Amino acid sequence: MSPMPISTALVRIVLSPEAGISEIPGLLSGQNAPVAVALGGAFDDAIVDSMCDAASKAGDVAWLRVDKSRLKEMPPMDDKEVFGAALAKRIKASLQEHKVGQ
Repeated sequence: MSPMPISTALVRIVLSPEAGISEIPGLLSGQNAPVAVALGGAFDDAIVDSMCDAASKAGDVAWLRVDKSRLKEMPPMDDKEVFGAALAKRIKASLQEHKVGQ
């Protein structure tokens, strides 16, 4: 099986814990299932654990979370283009660091 290019992505916005618990397992069970789930900073440990538990039967996937100790390194969120580019760079670096899709 050849590695999935880092640039290949499925983006799904999940705004509530309930939506994550119900939607993520189905996304991970599909034929072209993602190899990682990246979560924003709104979800606490208990909610993330619930999402991981709900998705555990769907297969092995990397879970990426916000490193809140590094928030000051990010540009302000009010400049969406600059913030989005910095966020994408950080997510790609984390995927490469954890050898996701390789």
